[in-house]
Amino acid sequence: MTNLCVVLGNGPSLKGFDFKRLQGVASIGMNAAYRYWDEIDWYPSYYACLDDQMIETHHNEIYRLWQEGRIEQFFVHSSFFKHHPDCICAPGFYS
Repeated sequence: MTNLCVVLGNGPSLKGFDFKRLQGVASIGMNAAYRYWDEIDWYPSYYACLDDQMIETHHNEIYRLWQEGRIEQFFVHSSFFKHHPDCICAPGFYS
């Protein structure tokens, strides 16, 4: 049995990449890439934002992704919970 998880970057190398090919494959995306995922209606299994400055400007969108059930698990900087204390100990959130 193979445990495969594709780690996606955020850069221009993904231009033209068919994300639908990853259907059924665990994947992790990060930071502000959700902007593109929203456009193409595709989301990774896991999301990471470990930069406290990015959390300050993107916490509401990360929270939205969680509320909408778009992503299974979130790995976030602890500063996220200052903005959304209801996510402390919520299933799927790790810091």
